[in-house]
Amino acid sequence: MTPRNQLSKRWLGAAALVTAVLVVVAGYDTSPWFRRQVGESFSRQPTPFTALFFTDGASLPRHLALLEPNPFSFTITNDEGHRVDYHYLISTTGPDGPASTIAASTTISAGGSAVRTAEFVPPEVNATYIITIQLVDRPEFIHFAASS
Repeated sequence: MTPRNQLSKRWLGAAALVTAVLVVVAGYDTSPWFRRQVGESFSRQPTPFTALFFTDGASLPRHLALLEPNPFSFTITNDEGHRVDYHYLISTTGPDGPASTIAASTTISAGGSAVRTAEFVPPEVNATYIITIQLVDRPEFIHFAASS
C-alpha cells in the first residue's frame, strides 16, 4: 500500500469519526428523546418500588387476648416516584376458614410513608389465626400467625 493510500484511509477514518461526533452532538441538542436515551445508557436510574412491612415485627402479638383488641401496625413506603393511592386488605383466617376481612385505602406522596394500625379480636379460643395484609392489584403482602 502506498503512503498516499494510507493517508487517504486515515482521512476517511477521521472524517467518519468527526461526522459521528457531529451527529451525536446535533441529536443531543435537538432531541429530548435522544437526551433521555443517552442519560439512561450512561447513568443508573432508580427502580420505583413500594415497601410493605410490619412497623415493629418484634411486637406482633403471638398470643391473642380473647374478647379484647389485639393491635398491630404496618408501614407502606412509596418509592414509586409519584403519589400513589394504595388500597389494601387486612384478612384473618382461622381454623374454620376466613374470619374477617377489612378493606381500606391510603394516599401516600412520592417518597412518603404511612403507618397504619389495626386490631383483631379472635372469635374462638385455642385457635391459630393468620393475619394477612395485602396491597390490592399489587404483589406486596405480609402476614403473621398468632394463637388465642
